[in-house]
Amino acid sequence: MYRQNLIKFLKSMKRIFLTLLFICPSLFAQTTFPHFKAFQNKLTELSNNPTGMDAFFTELATAKKIPFAMGDSVAFLYRGSATSVGFAGDFNSWSPTAAAKIGTTTVWQWIQKYPATTRVDYKIVLNGNNWILDPNNQNQQVSGLAGVINSELRMPAWVFPQETLRASGIPQGSLSANQFINSTNLAYQVQYKVYTPPNYANLSALPVIYVTDGHEYATDVLGAMLPITDNLINGFNGRKIKPIIIVFIDPRNPSDLSNRRMQEYTTNAKYADFVANELVPVIDLAYKTNKNAASRMILGTSLGGLVSAYIGYKHSATFEKIAPMSPAFQQATSIFSLYENSPKLPLKFFMTTGTINDTQARALQMKGILDTKGYPLQYTEVSDGHSWGNWRALIDDIFVAAFPFSTVATETEIPSKLQLFQAYPNPFSDSLTVKIELQGAQKSDLILYDVLGKERLIILKNNDLNAGIHQIQVAIDTLPKGTYLLRFNQESAITVVKH
Repeated sequence: MYRQNLIKFLKSMKRIFLTLLFICPSLFAQTTFPHFKAFQNKLTELSNNPTGMDAFFTELATAKKIPFAMGDSVAFLYRGSATSVGFAGDFNSWSPTAAAKIGTTTVWQWIQKYPATTRVDYKIVLNGNNWILDPNNQNQQVSGLAGVINSELRMPAWVFPQETLRASGIPQGSLSANQFINSTNLAYQVQYKVYTPPNYANLSALPVIYVTDGHEYATDVLGAMLPITDNLINGFNGRKIKPIIIVFIDPRNPSDLSNRRMQEYTTNAKYADFVANELVPVIDLAYKTNKNAASRMILGTSLGGLVSAYIGYKHSATFEKIAPMSPAFQQATSIFSLYENSPKLPLKFFMTTGTINDTQARALQMKGILDTKGYPLQYTEVSDGHSWGNWRALIDDIFVAAFPFSTVATETEIPSKLQLFQAYPNPFSDSLTVKIELQGAQKSDLILYDVLGKERLIILKNNDLNAGIHQIQVAIDTLPKGTYLLRFNQESAITVVKH
């Protein structure tokens, strides 16, 4: 009986499928073409047949083939009454390009060629000033501009980043509420949130990623860093990273949410000192971090990528891993000479850029400098624009390269004995008090460097320090005014300023 019922069910489904084919055979026949030229021939054939064109356009929309892309060619399409239709997006720096009306129909077309792996944001512009989403394209990407949504061109070989979606049934980390720090360097309050990985209570000596524009990276429809991190910690698609802590630094004023990134994210020494000398020590005291520079990363996009590179230059003793994504180096080209004219620093770079009106030219300029200097560099170019659709899809590659999971402990994963490292007053006049707290006895170096990395004063050299608190008075009255780096072993460093 079961077998007979199954046969009846399959026969009924066959009749339904054949009926669908009979009702709308053109849906399968007329939206598939051997090549892009054949598609264009079809539009030409219908150019003076408005009724036929409307039917064909509806079939394309139903089959989700608008824009129509094949190989490296794409036809952006719009149907409707208008005096003009334009397309604006990453591909033309958001300056609308006019589409052509097809014959006597109400369909408009703009043809372009892009690599088959391309993904870009765009909008349709009607009558010169009415910017709209593509009504026949369900693919969209949220912009970082106050939640603006754009339509999204996905060329045939582009692959959706599945790691940006929360996998079901896996442990998730925790994101704190907003925390606040009153910065001496910046003379105002900064807010941030901290992600801790699943099973945090049973972990120790965790790497830390400091993220600029943190409020956007922590938003699922923008940076999607939370689901990406959870997925990778749990071995998503065979790719696994070690558990990490993430500090999402918010550039917005906590009182009115006005964004301060334009003043913070350049070659701003005060902001760099805030991150390295104020925020890092607070995080190291409050969370179970690995305090080695090799276990810290500074990451950001656009201007955040610029300031990440600058922080790496200025505080290489604090951050070893530097991840500029589509870095806006053009906003402070002095960053090139800083790296070009300084000795090679103990840094590793993970740099990305899009190739469609993004930051490719300046990224390549920096790549050339880093390659010449011999810096370790993972460099990635994608056929994409200056968009969260670009950046969110590359986070996993950076994390996997920088913090791969290993069952074998490395030297940088061994918990540091250093609990506290402070120097005050800062700025100082003729002397400093250095406070060091150790969990266990160890051989210790305490050395003062100038900003060029030249050794200026050896305070401790291979000295035996016992566990506990040590306060060391340092007379520096003979040094000229300026900025110096006070380094304890290879574990931590503080920038100090002499009046």
